[in-house]
Amino acid sequence: MDASSYAMELQNVIDAERYARLIVSLGSQLNRAQDRFDKSDFIEQGVAEFSDGRLRWVDEQGRDFRDAEYGFDIEFKYESDLMYTAARKNPSSSIKPKIKNSLGQNKGTDIPDMAEFYLLGQQDALALVSADTLEEYLVSVPDGIEAHLDFDALSFIFRPEDVGDVDPVEINYKTRKMEMQREILKSI
Repeated sequence: MDASSYAMELQNVIDAERYARLIVSLGSQLNRAQDRFDKSDFIEQGVAEFSDGRLRWVDEQGRDFRDAEYGFDIEFKYESDLMYTAARKNPSSSIKPKIKNSLGQNKGTDIPDMAEFYLLGQQDALALVSADTLEEYLVSVPDGIEAHLDFDALSFIFRPEDVGDVDPVEINYKTRKMEMQREILKSI
């Protein structure tokens, strides 16, 4: 299945408004280096939850989701304003998601055993690109591998105009995490 057809299918199962509400509700509370793994897990599990069971969160090396119907492996890459910004509403330039972080030890653009699809996300948009297409755009950078993707290489599941403005819900993740940790400590 090509990325365009698959993205159209996922449009019918991923709840774009709930996804955008999660991101706006988290805000910047998990942007510190020590919190970024929690933020990543939270957003990835949100995508799984908001896909009505279609995308199962597997959290494996090089794969974050497995499609329950087709068995496709999907790697997710999130970055605020990756595709759209307030100033860049109809981008014509390329976007540059980090596909692999090598912590300063990059040795080329080879990614063994790539997932079939890469899901690119920002606060109010999700797009899909196939591994075959992605490989054409891989670029070696000092700390890893980026994809310098032409905008038309993306197959959108939803865009900012599909979501509109969403109201946040009250989430104080760090406080609840600390409460859970204290409960566990008290039980020992």
